[in-house]
Amino acid sequence: MLNSLKIKRFRALEDFSVSRLGRVNLIVGKNNAGKSTVLEALQIYAAGGRVSLLETLAKQHGEWVSHERAHDWAGWDAQQLASRQQDGSAPFVGFFSGRIFPGSDEGIEIGEDTAENRLHIEHGYYVEWQTPIHDEADGVVSHYRRVSKDKAAETASQSIALQPALFIKKGARQCITDLNGRRIRSGAIETLPCACIPSGFVSMDDMANEWDNIALTDGQEVVKSALQLITPDFMDISFVKINDHGLTRTAKIRLRGTPYPVPLGSMGDGMLRVLQI
Repeated sequence: MLNSLKIKRFRALEDFSVSRLGRVNLIVGKNNAGKSTVLEALQIYAAGGRVSLLETLAKQHGEWVSHERAHDWAGWDAQQLASRQQDGSAPFVGFFSGRIFPGSDEGIEIGEDTAENRLHIEHGYYVEWQTPIHDEADGVVSHYRRVSKDKAAETASQSIALQPALFIKKGARQCITDLNGRRIRSGAIETLPCACIPSGFVSMDDMANEWDNIALTDGQEVVKSALQLITPDFMDISFVKINDHGLTRTAKIRLRGTPYPVPLGSMGDGMLRVLQI
């Protein structure tokens, strides 16, 4: 059981802390304040940062899921990734505050106040190259060598592209996965029993159909005004076509100061509930 809770740089929770937790804890707050984000962070902590859970949560928020476009990211280097952050399409970037990967050693932290018990999720790079090895029968096989971000600078002069990855660690244990969900280094991170029962929502397809019924009417403006009460930076909403696990459309919104559309699901349950109403 956690005796305290610290969450840093996870979605809207830039620096959240509770100094003392009991056996039963009640979380209250305004719509879109981050209540569901706290529960999501606890799920990730209990799962030891398991990548399959990160992908599931990203999908639930309408965000990019790595394995669905793995071919798009195979071999992408640091410079290419940086350019893709500008439109919010970099995988897993929605988990980080401000929807941008922070600098080295400034990733997500979840756990107790004591740093050694926290789960860290950082964005970094690794290098990979092939080394020919001669076997006893004079055959030549290729062996892949990988070096994590800690030694990446030493190999930069070798003109080997840096590959983006997530570094997930807790204590002495560390797991590295690339942005296609491929595990680069395996390290068994402790997991804890955890169950989360989410609230139900009308499906995106049903909400898209309801939106079509009020499009270009006064009703549309009423809905937009209601959404702006929850998120003052909200400007506009649109339902776009997708083909993902049976759904055909999903909602994206435009935020003031953000140059690219943002999945409505990544804004928290408050926005979804108001739209549903």
